[in-house]
Amino acid sequence: MGGKNIERIPIRTITVGNDLPETRRRFFKLLDSTVRIYSYEENYLRVCLEIFGEKMLMAFSVFELMETRGGRSLRETGIHVNKSDFLVGGEDYTDLIPLVVFHEKVELWNAAGKGMYAPWEYPEADEYDELSHRRSLLAEYTRAIKRGQGERHIRFMQKFVWSQPPSPDGTDFLKENLMAYEMAKKRFDQKNGL
Repeated sequence: MGGKNIERIPIRTITVGNDLPETRRRFFKLLDSTVRIYSYEENYLRVCLEIFGEKMLMAFSVFELMETRGGRSLRETGIHVNKSDFLVGGEDYTDLIPLVVFHEKVELWNAAGKGMYAPWEYPEADEYDELSHRRSLLAEYTRAIKRGQGERHIRFMQKFVWSQPPSPDGTDFLKENLMAYEMAKKRFDQKNGL
């Protein structure tokens, strides 16, 4: 990503020590400063094209991970969100943006733990990326259900996909969201004796 012209944040290091929950809390807090919510579709599209050469749906994250003496260091990190994707069929779903941002944070946490440098450059990382994505979806829906937003969140995802031109990617996107929602709901119900 060295040649990409995206906003850079200072290199910060988080050492993974014995207190993993505290490390994760600090890691997620660090990521809060990298979230960019685009109110204008054109700005989001420009960033997508600059980084990927195509538009990404809703949100994406980018990073470069480096090993340092004190731990792992994130550089060129960012979570980018297209606010207009959360306005579907005349309804405002922007209250769900924090859930999608949480998903991106979990993916970055998983990548940092794996120690990948630029996962899109390594074909062998594809399998790990898929597992990380599924875990992130499960975490996203678990959080949505705990907050009483599970049904609203999956309804938004359905409406969002249905508002896009039909494609196999859209069908897969909806299937994986439905599976994550159902699994998170089942776990929540079992845990709470429902």
